Order: sequence, then structure tokens, then C-alpha cells
Amino acid sequence: MKKLELYLVEGDNVTYRATYIIDEEGTVVHESVNHMPLGRNVAEFLRLVDAYTHVQEKGEVCPANWEEGKDAMEPNAKGTASYLASH
Repeated sequence: MKKLELYLVEGDNVTYRATYIIDEEGTVVHESVNHMPLGRNVAEFLRLVDAYTHVQEKGEVCPANWEEGKDAMEPNAKGTASYLASH
């Protein structure tokens, strides 16, 4: 299990903004930490939650830029080849 880390920079007196997706067993499945000038993208975070939910429910792999309702891949070489051939 990945351990949560605090991102502190000495002298800043603040922590960096971060988002985490943690599964039911306490495993960190996604972590994103932004430097202070960079804002977070809520739409991207929700897309990742949708993708992780899809993986849990269907057992498929979500390719880059996957969105709910789009095709995913079977988690094997044949599934990947089939997905790439049709996209």
C-alpha cells in the first residue's frame, strides 16, 4: 500500500494542494499534487473517479483520455490490439 506523504516546503508555511483517490482497502490508486501557482482540475478528478469505477465494475482498462461511455480495453494484449485497431 502506498503511504500518503505530506508535501511541505520549508519556509512556505502551507502545504501544496493535493487530491487522492483511495480504494475501499485504503490503497492510494491516484495521487496528484500541485505546486501553489497551479490549480486543480475538478473535471479531470471526476473523470478519474469514473475511470476507476469502470475498472472495478467491468475489469477493463481505460485508455488515455477515456471518458464515461467511451470504449475501454480488455486487460490483455488481444484486447489492446483490438482497441487500437478500431481507434
